[in-house]
Parts: sequence; C-alpha cells; structure tokens
Amino acid sequence: MSHPRTDPGHPLTRAALPLALLLAAAAVRADAPPAKADKDEPRVVVAKSLAPAGTLLRRAAAGKPWEVVEPKGDVFSRDLLLSMPLSQATVEAKGGAVRLLFWGNLPQISPFPILESAVVLHEAKGTDLDLSPQRGRVVLSNAREKGAARVRVRLPSGTWDVTLFEPGTEVALEVYGRWPRGVPFQADPESADSPTISVELVVLKGGAELKADDRQFTLGPAPGPAYFHWDSGVGNAAGPRRLAEPPQWTSKKLLETSEAKAALAVLEEVASRVQSKAPETVLAGLSREADAEKDPVKAGILRRGAVYGSAALDNLGPVVGALADKPADVRDAAVQALRAWIGRGPGQDRKLYDYLLKEEKFSKAHAAIALQMLHSHGDADLERPETYEVLIAYLRHERPAIRELAAWHLQRLVPAGKDIPYDPTASREELNRAYKEWKKLVPDGKLPPKEK
Repeated sequence: MSHPRTDPGHPLTRAALPLALLLAAAAVRADAPPAKADKDEPRVVVAKSLAPAGTLLRRAAAGKPWEVVEPKGDVFSRDLLLSMPLSQATVEAKGGAVRLLFWGNLPQISPFPILESAVVLHEAKGTDLDLSPQRGRVVLSNAREKGAARVRVRLPSGTWDVTLFEPGTEVALEVYGRWPRGVPFQADPESADSPTISVELVVLKGGAELKADDRQFTLGPAPGPAYFHWDSGVGNAAGPRRLAEPPQWTSKKLLETSEAKAALAVLEEVASRVQSKAPETVLAGLSREADAEKDPVKAGILRRGAVYGSAALDNLGPVVGALADKPADVRDAAVQALRAWIGRGPGQDRKLYDYLLKEEKFSKAHAAIALQMLHSHGDADLERPETYEVLIAYLRHERPAIRELAAWHLQRLVPAGKDIPYDPTASREELNRAYKEWKKLVPDGKLPPKEK
C-alpha cells in the first residue's frame, strides 16, 4: 500500500530552516496531544499482560521510573504502557473480549513515521476496552468465542467507538505527530503553534463499524473501504477510504531480512536484561557493546537501538549525543528520533529546547538553531538561496550537533551533493574541504541544481 504520509514531500523527509530565524539566530516554542488519563480517574486493573517478560513497560507519570510489566501481571488504568521500537507485546482486556497488540516499527523495516508504541488504558464503562493511543501502532482484535467486541478510542478531541463484528476481527490504530511544513520553532511557551497529530484506523481482518462525529461507517479489509483518518488540523475524514491491498508492514517478509533478524535478537537481549536493570542502563550498555562488536551489522543495530530506545524512554542525553557520533547511520537515527519526539504533542519542542539549555549547555541562540532544524520548512523557504547559504555555513558551526543537522538537510534537499564526504566530527581541515565543495555546488545567490 502506498501510504499518504510516506511520499517524498512528507515532513519526515524534509528539513526546517525558515530564513529569518536562522539569520537572526535569536533565542526563540505545540493542537491537542493524544488524550491522557484525567487526574481524578481511579487507577484500577483493566487488563492483564500476555507479553513475554521484559517486552512491556509502564510508567505511572512523567518523571517516574519505568517498570517492567510481568507476564500475566495486572495492567492498570492511567499508566503509560510502552513497547520498544520493533517490539511486540500483547495485553488482554479485563473480561477477555479484546486483545491489544503493541506493534513497534523501525525505519529500516517500514517507512511509516512511527517507532515505539504507547497507550493509556482507562476503566471500561459500557465497552470492552477504553484506550487513549499516544503514539505508534497497536492492533485490536476480537478475542471472544462468539459475538461482537466494542472498543472506545479517545482522540485528542472526541472519540471513536469501534465495533469488531466477529471473533478474529483485527483493526490497527496508528498514531504519530509531525510539525507542519513551514511552521517555525518558537521558544515562547505561550505560542499556539503545534504539531499535527494523526490517528489512522485500518481494518486488517473481518468487519468493523466505526462511529465518529455522530456518523456511522462499516469497514472491511483490503481490497475495500479499510482506512479512516483523523488529524488535529481537519478532524475526521469525510468517510472511509478504499485500500487495494493490506499495509506493507503486515508482511512477514519484512522480518526475514538479516538486519531484521539481528534487530529482533538484540530486542530479546534487551527484554531479558530489563527484568533486572533499569531500561536506561540496559540501553547505555548497547552502545558500549557496539564498540567491541566485530559484526558491523549488529554493531549498527546496537547503536541505533540505543538511540531509538532512549528516545522512547524520554532519555534525551544519549539521543542528543548521537548527533555527534562517528557512524553516519547513528547520527541519522538521532535526527529521526528527535523529529519524532518533538512531534508527539504541544510543547515537546520547547522541552527539548530547555533540555539543550540546561543539560547540554547550549546558548539560547544555538538551542534555537538546533530546534529550528528539527522542524520542517515550507516551499517558500526552498525557493530562497539564503536557506542553502545558511545550511552550508552551518557545516562549520562550532557545535557538532548543528553541523550534523545542517548536513542532514543538505543531503536530502540537494541530492547532487550526496557524494560529498562529510563527517561533523572530522578535523577543521576536512570540514573546510566539505564546505568548499558545497559552495561550489550551490554558490551564493543560487538555488541548488535540479535533479535530472
């Protein structure tokens, strides 16, 4: 399936550099995030875990430690439940009518812009399962022996009521956020700008009924009307969309590559270790193991796994640090992880800005530049030669992280320069050499050469 959010113009593949903010380098800022538990909501048992040991984590509140949910252990309302990128974990709703499968992803496996999977469950009243999907992908299935199962999905505004008609019916929910192209970073905490949050429903098996905005739709698997979309910009779609085939990520062949198998093996090791050590400690150990690993494929997976996993746990230090790592694929993973992180909801980019100020000792100007380059710029910016002049100038910036972000953008915006060697950790002489090559390719006052 060609997904509407994975085309070359999607924010995932574009850069963010509105000129005025970059030139000023000024100290410079999120619609509603996915619904979360009300502070007065009771914390009660709403499900049990069917996940293998170490594959499902929970956190009672932001700032609280992550805990492992034990196999067959109780799952509580209000907790944030998390499975790591690529990982899969299942919980069964109280009463046994619905199962919820966390279905993580990695960019190498599927280009869809999600990584880890996270949800908050609520006490079900008049339904079999009540949840607020936070990010990532989950699959809901009717686990009854006979009859329909009902699920309430809380969106940032409004709800979906989903009926899974018969046993075995499966419906996927996918949640992600991205800053709209052309919306600049604002350090002002009062700014009303926000990332666009998208929630997508795809019927994989059986039939389902969706109630949204006092409207009712019947959906079935591909080929057929299998897809429905909501986002914080326009709300619910006018109706279901037909899919010609199932989503690509459902193909088992994606997990049969050597890299996917190696990644799954690393995940098993992580799941084993988090049963006795804090997840943050386990992920830090992956980076150290990578330094001694002789297999380059596994070494890369260890390093990238540490980056993606740390972002999932809101442990920003290793992710920011990876922007100046030696391997290019690790730096790329850090950029992807941070762009996903600031897209989660309002204020996320400001949190990263504050982190850079307080923990990484960035100046306000440098923190603003870094955050601006994690946003996505619009068509008008791409038609200004000054945008490219600033990017190329940043290839010699004093901060390696800013140098990497500039190179990341240039390599995507100017394909003709993809073969110019660049390493943000290289010597000043090598940085100057790359700078000159880029200036030759995109002279001052000129736009990049067009692709042939």
